[in-house]
Amino acid sequence: VVEGRCKAALVNTYYLAQMRARPDGTDVSTIKVLFPNQGNRGTHVNISGAGVVKTSDNKKGAEQFVAFLLNAESQGLVTNENFEYPVLASVKTPDALKDLVGFKADTAALPKLGALIPEALKIADQGGWK
Repeated sequence: VVEGRCKAALVNTYYLAQMRARPDGTDVSTIKVLFPNQGNRGTHVNISGAGVVKTSDNKKGAEQFVAFLLNAESQGLVTNENFEYPVLASVKTPDALKDLVGFKADTAALPKLGALIPEALKIADQGGWK
């Protein structure tokens, strides 16, 4: 989009934020961000998750690792280095993400979405998506 090769692109917000934060001066000011489905179900949001398997051989270590991922310092790194949205409200949003917050997120349950994968793949194949 920046180079004028296409008029629209579907991307994760952190890619745009990373481009904005680059020291090479890439001008992305002409890019307009549109969050789909704001009038109904909301925009799809990719999530990252962590958990501890019930049968873990090192449950305490696994719990400590999850706690480490969720502390303010770690969340700050995720937000300020990779420009992903933090889990903790106390973590400051970097300038590159400022206008990429406040959208309505889709709250559909993940098992429901997972059950739709075969249908989605069929539609993608029929449309010639590569």
